[in-house]
Amino acid sequence: MIIGPDIIYECPHCNHYISRGSIMSGNTFGATFYSDGSRYAPMLPEFPRITKCTKCHTIFWFDDAKEIEGKNRDDFDTEDPVHADDAGFLNIDEYFEALEKGLCRSNDDEFYIRQRILWEFNKKVRAGKPLFNHSREEKLWRDNINLLLLLIDYEDTNQKILAAELNRNLGKFYTCVEILGSVETDELDWLKKAF
Repeated sequence: MIIGPDIIYECPHCNHYISRGSIMSGNTFGATFYSDGSRYAPMLPEFPRITKCTKCHTIFWFDDAKEIEGKNRDDFDTEDPVHADDAGFLNIDEYFEALEKGLCRSNDDEFYIRQRILWEFNKKVRAGKPLFNHSREEKLWRDNINLLLLLIDYEDTNQKILAAELNRNLGKFYTCVEILGSVETDELDWLKKAF
């Protein structure tokens, strides 16, 4: 893995500097892949597409933020160092906040957010915590899955497998098996068997 520079962005609301990492090359050796489409790959880290400003607490997409051209943390004059907070991933409540505020500019944006909501719920289970803390969370989880299913592109094999997983999560096992049966790639027989 070759780490790239930290790229500095300007919050589009308050002009505070936010730093997001980058990677020049990486790989998935030793990675763990999960049935919800997430992965833990120490040699191929992921960086957020959407974050919350640490100063004004506004959620924004990096696509909408101004990159400080040709500048990263190492480029700034050491006598006058820039203060840039590290960009973080949103938590479940913040992802829902982004949806409620209408920050999705496309179906791709909504898919990204809804899939990450799913991942955040599943991370709780992997950490040995309950999936839901209260009945309201269960409803949010279920509604999110149903809305994510509406965004699935069934021409995309990875998304089709995600659709099978989402139906399995909802207890719709027949639909899950039916979707898996439509995946005709022999290379994924091991995955179909695991499901």
